Amino acid sequence: MHLRSALACILAAASALAQSGWSSPTLVTELNTTASDTAPHLSIDGTTLHFASYVSGDWEIWSAKRPARGMPFGPATQETALGSTSTDSGPFLAANGLEIVFESLRTGGQGGFDLMRSTRPTESAPWGTPTFITELNSTGSEASASMTADGTEIYLLSTSFGAPYAPNNSIFVARRPNAQTPFSTPALVAELAATQGPSDSHRDVEISADGLRIHFTRYDPTSRRINVYEARRTRRSAPFGTPVLRTEFANVGTSLGVYSITLSFDGSEMFLAAGFPVASGSQELLVSRFEGLSSNGVAATNSTMGLFYRDSTSPFAPYALALSAGNAGFALGTRTVPLDADPIFFSTLAISIPGLSTGFLGLLDGNGESTGTLRNPVAAAAGIHLWCGGFSIDPLFPFNVKTISNSIELELQ
Repeated sequence: MHLRSALACILAAASALAQSGWSSPTLVTELNTTASDTAPHLSIDGTTLHFASYVSGDWEIWSAKRPARGMPFGPATQETALGSTSTDSGPFLAANGLEIVFESLRTGGQGGFDLMRSTRPTESAPWGTPTFITELNSTGSEASASMTADGTEIYLLSTSFGAPYAPNNSIFVARRPNAQTPFSTPALVAELAATQGPSDSHRDVEISADGLRIHFTRYDPTSRRINVYEARRTRRSAPFGTPVLRTEFANVGTSLGVYSITLSFDGSEMFLAAGFPVASGSQELLVSRFEGLSSNGVAATNSTMGLFYRDSTSPFAPYALALSAGNAGFALGTRTVPLDADPIFFSTLAISIPGLSTGFLGLLDGNGESTGTLRNPVAAAAGIHLWCGGFSIDPLFPFNVKTISNSIELELQ
């Protein structure tokens, strides 16, 4: 195959990075109002967006549906069963669609904002009467809760529970053995607090469905902007790595910046709420799409990691994925492949290996998207760290490679 022979020509140095990243956010015009619209959360199937809006003259929770990811939403509907005469915001829909968590200033709580939950027997049934999640609330404020898909970890903001820079928010986590039992007392996520300054305040936090990726927004008093950060880990029991500033969103919004974010299950779509002039509604909803390789899940002997490759400039083009033992990278002409040119790379490039991988070679669909999977084929391989990357193939480009994606780290378990 041309791609395999082309990539065998490893050059010395590099001058360009992988061609991946988030697109410039665009307004979600069908949902924005002349009031503030904020705190979006996208359902795990990507078809329902919950958010908070002040369009009624009070902060209330709304939802809107669409037939499929990437399509416009239909009209928004106020979730009146969740409402009160006080502020209600920060909705998060559980992966099963039968539980929703949000923050409220209504009476009956323990402090400022308190976390509440509501349940329903089916996704078509109305929400039940909300109740306070007492084990997660304090005399301070708790907000912006999100859960892993299995419901055993919940991440939240709090000014209490030993928050190091109270009354500024810090990020906490609480755990439980299963989705039917109460959560533990929230504990500070120390590795994220370590990067927080005394005057910095976290404004939003969302954990990914697999618990391996966390996004949060944080106010920087020096720049007077709210910025978006991302941190990753390769297993749930490990601490998160150093947070990375997502510079693609540094200039989004004309007032303060990005307040809140939510990601799709596959990590390829992000909805944001950013600040704008009061005349425009103060906060508006926006959407961005990721070009490159993203993932969800764990490559284990008993579970499968999903891989999602997107190159919207190359619909119906051939593509290939590859693994390597590192990401020091090598040069392909003037571009960098963010994988190591090691034996693993050459034995997996454009090859789906039974028991290990699927979808490592094929054609992108009409949207320039494809999927693959990874699985740990043998228990003895547990603990091995690998990197995965992707390529779009076009004979009109040098080495027949049009696009080189980012690489993602994974751990076989």
